[in-house]
Amino acid sequence: MRSNPTSSVTVLVVAVLLLPGSGMLLASGSPGPFDSSPSHEAGYWNTTFTDSATNDLDMTVYYPAQIAGEDALKDVSGAPYPMLLIVHQPGIGPAFKYWRSYGEHLSQRGYAVAILDTDPYRPDVRADYDDMVTATHDAIDHISNEHGTSGSILYGMVNTSAVAVAGHGQGAWVALYAALNDDSDRIHAVASIDLNSRPSTGQPGWTDVGRLDLPLLLLEGSRGNSDYS
Repeated sequence: MRSNPTSSVTVLVVAVLLLPGSGMLLASGSPGPFDSSPSHEAGYWNTTFTDSATNDLDMTVYYPAQIAGEDALKDVSGAPYPMLLIVHQPGIGPAFKYWRSYGEHLSQRGYAVAILDTDPYRPDVRADYDDMVTATHDAIDHISNEHGTSGSILYGMVNTSAVAVAGHGQGAWVALYAALNDDSDRIHAVASIDLNSRPSTGQPGWTDVGRLDLPLLLLEGSRGNSDYS
């Protein structure tokens, strides 16, 4: 677990964005990727891997490419690129459908974006949260292995020292706990979107998140139902 002995948490209220090619973090003051013009095309690669609980999970990885499309010729001009892993909330439809526009937009601007589909897990089963946390680590490890494998479409493309994890709803808790329980320095920033209520049995509380010693972005709409207790 990565923790801060002073129990403080870094909350970036403007953005948690990894700068392309630098591995540094941007809090404010400079244009983020949504303010910039695209400098790449959006390629994507579909993969399936077996997690530690022996479930086969699907993941789509977007990357800067020379032409758009599946398995497109990659653009290595700015590689390795910082990566965002999005943990999709299980049970609400295909991850690719919900997050495709994010993957396309950010990969065109110098980011690798992995979209993890957490089916067949269930958001109402406490034990599944532990497995989804481990699956998040497994997903990063899978991408890191591909990054280091000659002949892989991701070979040399991912800056494994600049990896952020984001989640929505129950996926937001998974992202937070994946960072809290990361003993291998995989995760370097976290974004939580519309943090839904935790499972009631044995789930760590919000105070546990206060032990994070990495940049954390909390996003909530005016009609959201986040639980920060």
